[in-house]
Amino acid sequence: MWRSSSSASCALQTGHEPKAAAASHRYAVRAGGAVAGPDKTLDAVMTARFGHAHGYVGTQYGLGE
Repeated sequence: MWRSSSSASCALQTGHEPKAAAASHRYAVRAGGAVAGPDKTLDAVMTARFGHAHGYVGTQYGLGE
C-alpha cells in the first residue's frame, strides 16, 4: 500500500493523473463532505448534497434504485 501511494504521489508531481481519474464513470461511490448548521437534519443535508436522503446516486451508474 505504501509503495503504491508513494508511486502515485511521484506521478502526480510529474503531471501524471491516476488511472482512476480517467475512468471515473466506472465508480459508483462519490465523496461528499458537507458542512451544515445544527438546524439541518441529516436527511436534509444528504438530499441537498446528493439528491437522495441516503446519499445514494446509483441510478446515475445503472445500478437501479
